[in-house]
Amino acid sequence: MVIINLISSALIIFFASICIAMLLDVNPLELSTFKKVVLWGGVTLVIATATILAVTMGINKFTKLYPVLVQLPIFIIFCTISRYGYLKTIFALLSAIFLAFPFQLIIRIIIPSLGKEHILTMILCLIITFLVLLFCVYYLMKSSFNYAIEHLDNASILKFCIIPILYNISAYYFGKYTLTNDSMHIRILFFLIVLAAYFLLTDVFRGTMEKQKLRYENNIISLEIDAAKQNLRDFKYMQEQAVIYRHDMRHHFALLSNYLNTNEINKAIDYIKITQKNIESITPQQFCENETVNLILSSFKTRALKNDVQFTTEIVLPNELPIDDTELCTLLSNALENAINAASSIDDKNQRQVKVQSMIRRNMLLILIENTYSGEIAFENNLPKAKKNDHGFGTKSMLAIIDKHNGECFFESDSILFTTRIIIPITKNT
Repeated sequence: MVIINLISSALIIFFASICIAMLLDVNPLELSTFKKVVLWGGVTLVIATATILAVTMGINKFTKLYPVLVQLPIFIIFCTISRYGYLKTIFALLSAIFLAFPFQLIIRIIIPSLGKEHILTMILCLIITFLVLLFCVYYLMKSSFNYAIEHLDNASILKFCIIPILYNISAYYFGKYTLTNDSMHIRILFFLIVLAAYFLLTDVFRGTMEKQKLRYENNIISLEIDAAKQNLRDFKYMQEQAVIYRHDMRHHFALLSNYLNTNEINKAIDYIKITQKNIESITPQQFCENETVNLILSSFKTRALKNDVQFTTEIVLPNELPIDDTELCTLLSNALENAINAASSIDDKNQRQVKVQSMIRRNMLLILIENTYSGEIAFENNLPKAKKNDHGFGTKSMLAIIDKHNGECFFESDSILFTTRIIIPITKNT
C-alpha cells in the first residue's frame, strides 16, 4: 500500500501541474527549449523529491511542510515559464490545488475499497480518474478561467484569490491536505460551495466584460457610420462645387480672353493649369451609373494616386442598389482605406496596386477588392486580426452592415495579394 500511496501522491502533483498549465494557457509544445526543460525537469524533480521526502520524513511531517516542499517550487516553475505575473500564477496555483481535491477524494475511496491484492486495478483506476478529471477541467473550466486571467487586473486578481485562499486554509486546517473520515464530509461540502462560486464569478465576469466590449464596439461602429455620413456629405459638396465651376466657365473664358487680348500668354497658361487642377480635384469620375459609388471611388482614387498606388476599377452598377448611401459609403470606404494603406506600405512603388470590381449577378451585389501588401497578415475566426487593440473596428462595421442585409464577406491572402469578397443579396423590393 505504501507504493500505491506514493504513486497517488505523485499523480496528484502531476495533475495539479497540468491544471496550472491549462489555467495559465501554457502550451508545452510552443515553449522555448529552456522553458520546456524548466517545466518538465522541474515538475519531475519536485515529484521525485516529494516522494523521497515522504518516505524519509514520514507522511505526517511531510504534509505539514507540503506548501514549502511542493507548492512553492511549482509556483517558481510556472512563474518562470508563464507570460503572466506572479499574482495570476498564484491564483492559478491555488485554483489547481482546489481542483485536485476530487482526485484526492477518489483516491481516498478507491484504495481502501480494493485492497492490497488489486494493485494493478488500483493503478488503472487512478489513471482513468486522472484522465477523466483533466478532461472535465479542460472542457468545463479552462475557457472561462483563461478569459478571466487575460482580462482581470492585479487588483481584481487579489479579490478573486480570496476564494481559493479560504479553501486552502480550510484544507490545511482539516488534516494538512490529507483526507480523514472526520473531515471528509465538510471538505466535500466546502469544495462544492467554492466550485459553485468559481462558476458563478467567472461566468458573471465574462458576461459583463463581453457586454461592455459589445457596447464599446457598437459605439465605435456608430462613430464609423457618422463619419461615413460626413464623408458622403463632403463627396456631394465636391460634386456641387464641380457643377458651380462648370456653370461659371463663361467667367473663366472672359478672363482668359482678356489675357490673350493683352498678349499675356503666360498668365493665360498658368490660369488654365490652375483651373484645370481645381476642377479635376473636385470633379468625380464616372465609373458606373451609381452616383454614390462614383463619388467614393473618385475620392479614394485620388488618395491612392497621392500614395503612388495604382488604382484600377471594373465597375458595372445601376443607379439603385440594395443598401442605402450611408451603408454603401461605410462599406466601401473602410475596405478601400484598408486596401490603400496596405498597398502603400510596400517599399517598391511599382508593386503598389489596388483593384476594385463590382457588379450585379443573379440578384447579388458582388464586390471584389484586391490589394498587394507586405509583411504577414494574421487571421482570427477567418477575419484579419488587427495589429493593435484599438484597431479593426472598420472591418467590424463592414460585417455589421453585411449581416444586416444577410450577406457574406470573405477575406483571403497569399504571399503578396489580399482579397476581400463581399456578397449582398438583392431583395425583390429593390
